Amino acid sequence: MKTGDIENLKQLANELSKSYCIIDGKLNKLDEIEQLGYNKFSLQSKFNMPLKLYKYFPNICVNEKVNFSIEALKNNTVFMQTPNNFDDAYDSDINMDYCEYERYRLIEYCRRSNVKINENFSTEEIGNFFVQSLIKVYEKTQDFSSIFKNENLTELEKTSNKLFVFKIMNQLNESNDLTRAVASAIRSDFEQYSLDLKTTFRISCFTTPLFHN
Repeated sequence: MKTGDIENLKQLANELSKSYCIIDGKLNKLDEIEQLGYNKFSLQSKFNMPLKLYKYFPNICVNEKVNFSIEALKNNTVFMQTPNNFDDAYDSDINMDYCEYERYRLIEYCRRSNVKINENFSTEEIGNFFVQSLIKVYEKTQDFSSIFKNENLTELEKTSNKLFVFKIMNQLNESNDLTRAVASAIRSDFEQYSLDLKTTFRISCFTTPLFHN
């Protein structure tokens, strides 16, 4: 095959990827799929659903304890992997926007503290307002946890508040900077929440048969 032929194939593949997609083994025009709408697309997908799905397992034991190939055959089960252990992080990893999380977390802590803020403020402004409220409370009570005055909190929220204050105090032992301590505590919240999500969901990949009898 000549170099020019290869370039033509690459260009053709690029044009096809912009105009077509493959769903359940059938070639579909993108504009036609968009015009179907959700309900019609779902119905059409059900009509084209394959009769069989295949799941392939390596014939090995995981952690020298479980051979999922044998388990699947014996018990008619399917192993579901956690996203953080999946072999294609770009395909299945759970991604969250930290800046958005930080903003809503600050707003949530203000709610629990009955600290009135304007939600149109920037994240930095909300953070500064919350830190100043923490300073005022600590000057009066010598206890950061007393800022959480909202009486309608759940037990889970109360426990979360205690953990948040503990993280602040721990960070202040290393650096006498309350703004940095609050930011560090929220970053820790984010990392834990992200990890919890990744260990809550499960993923399993299937393939349809290439040839039908």
